[in-house]
Amino acid sequence: MAMSVRRRSRRLRHIGIAAVTAVAALALAACGGAVAPAGPASRPSAAQPGDAFPVTITHRFGTTTVTAPPTRIVALGKMDAEAAISLGVPPVATSSGLDVYPWLADALGKAGSVTLADETATPIEQIASLKPDLILAMDTTDQANYDALAAIAPTLTDEKERFGISWQDFTRYVAKAMGRSAEAEKVVSDTQAKIDSITAANPGMAGKTFSLSYLSRDYPLVRYKDGDPAVQFFTSLGMLRSPAMGRVASGAVTLQDDYLSLEQLDMLDADVVVTGFGSPEDKAFFESNRVFAGMAATRRGSVVELDTAQIGQVLLPSALGNVVVLEQIAPRLAQAAGAT
Repeated sequence: MAMSVRRRSRRLRHIGIAAVTAVAALALAACGGAVAPAGPASRPSAAQPGDAFPVTITHRFGTTTVTAPPTRIVALGKMDAEAAISLGVPPVATSSGLDVYPWLADALGKAGSVTLADETATPIEQIASLKPDLILAMDTTDQANYDALAAIAPTLTDEKERFGISWQDFTRYVAKAMGRSAEAEKVVSDTQAKIDSITAANPGMAGKTFSLSYLSRDYPLVRYKDGDPAVQFFTSLGMLRSPAMGRVASGAVTLQDDYLSLEQLDMLDADVVVTGFGSPEDKAFFESNRVFAGMAATRRGSVVELDTAQIGQVLLPSALGNVVVLEQIAPRLAQAAGAT
């Protein structure tokens, strides 16, 4: 029986909706054997000049000290894997389910990364068999899970609440542990330059209001806070949070755990309503809902539905995926905005 630690629901983990995990079913620890390490033929080079080791980083579970530039990274989440790849050290292993993100699946395939058997739990013995020198585990939410990972290798988890750190600062945070701070600045500046170019090519988005949601029948989730990187993804394009979501952000309207009731769905109305659906059944349910169907945005065709990879990316933005997804959705956002 391989040792494992309970882990959040696979589907929700990879979409990145942390608020739903409180009600997600957590499966019992699974059995499984160790998998032989795999990886690219040559490992990444050491840290760049100017990066000093050892480095100690403070996070929610205490501190982590990395004594040398890591070359065998295990990444247990979407953003973790993307940051490592962007910074030039593809992980030797990652969580399952990341193949829903084509840009990430392509990079991991080229690197020969192992897919962990973690559908129901964190496979501690499998991770140990890979002999990592750094574990990126931002989705880790309990002390027991962290302690089990930290007993294998230096383990980095969230510095602060996940939805409170920008993709730029997240890149820098991971880079500090990797000894690649200079590379992080280049990644950030290059990515922002590409975002600016796409924004300039789609000027119709500027000044238009938006709402952002992920809709499942039981949990219609909205994102609206000023410091939320998902909201910043759209405000960085020159778009404006809708007045209704602004009232929620100010505290004038209170939601239960950031969920809308079915009677509150019209609070999504905006120049552009950006949403993803949990399943085809959820889509059919909301499209037939009187309140959702009656919104002005719905009637004029200004609802922009994102697929699984796209909604996952905007909810948890990253340097690796931002440009790919923005190239796909910016013309649709501008077209929807133009209908107002």
